[in-house]
Amino acid sequence: MSAPQNGAAPYRSGMGFGVLGPLVVMARGDRIEVPGAKERTLLAHLLAYAGRMVPVGDLAESLWGERPPRSPTKALQNHVLRLRNALEPDRGDGPRLLVTEGGGYRLAVDPVQLDAERFARLVTVGRQALARERPEAAVSALEEALVLWRGPAYASFEETSFGRAEGRRLEELRLSATEDLWSGHLAAGSADAVPDLERLVAEHPLRERRWSLLVLALYRQGRQGAALEAWARARDVLADELGVDPGPELRELQRRVLAQDPALEAPTRTASLPAGLDARVPLVGREVELSRLRLAWDRARAGETLTVVLRGPRGSGRSRLAPSWPSRLPPARWHWSA
Repeated sequence: MSAPQNGAAPYRSGMGFGVLGPLVVMARGDRIEVPGAKERTLLAHLLAYAGRMVPVGDLAESLWGERPPRSPTKALQNHVLRLRNALEPDRGDGPRLLVTEGGGYRLAVDPVQLDAERFARLVTVGRQALARERPEAAVSALEEALVLWRGPAYASFEETSFGRAEGRRLEELRLSATEDLWSGHLAAGSADAVPDLERLVAEHPLRERRWSLLVLALYRQGRQGAALEAWARARDVLADELGVDPGPELRELQRRVLAQDPALEAPTRTASLPAGLDARVPLVGREVELSRLRLAWDRARAGETLTVVLRGPRGSGRSRLAPSWPSRLPPARWHWSA
């Protein structure tokens, strides 16, 4: 697996960062404690721009807002030093993870070390699978994406501009990914989606796509009347809360339900992948490489043709890495050669 091309290589390939919930830093299975609220805010801001330089002024605004200290640059340097001591205490001659660059600082991490980036990539894979009419692959990728969430994104950083922006962006992506997931379930012929869709509608009654999914699920159960009642509920909620009529998608769905459009019936599908997995002893300490291989697998399941080449000198572990990563995958046929 090639090293990232964004400058310095990651300091530790075994490190992982979580922002889909409270801030978490892991190193080879152990949690790293980042002491100090300012240091955690600094790290969270750098993670929001993982791999890119963040100007000193932006970082200072996140730390102090409109009440900076007399020497904000010096104070920021002190917080950077404390954060470096927590993340890379054995850095030797110089930092390799939290690096000084231009007029700011950059966290030299591979994007897949951040749960928010893995989430976004998996959502993209799931949507591509839906577009290619591979609902089982879409469901697999989207379920894997959504399970990464442990709470609100960038929790406890809502008072910062980066925390608000990233929190809103990721939350909207989570909501739409949840709808994509249930679209995949319905496309795969799921017969028991109605209770979950009723719950999703109750949680966000102004999201019309959830009403569309519920109406379709009810219709596919042979409950045309209940489907039309759900449509009427959606119309009433939108009128009461927003003063608007249902949008084009919902109106078209009502017309097709009334006409008993045969195209609304559940498709007949068969499993796209056979069972059977050559599971081997998992490899420990190569989380970044395994995450990249997992993403490649999901892209392949979604219908994309790609070739993965593992490179490395003799003794680097590539021959162990290849057969180890299937233990992270759902059942499927797997072939490999050393």
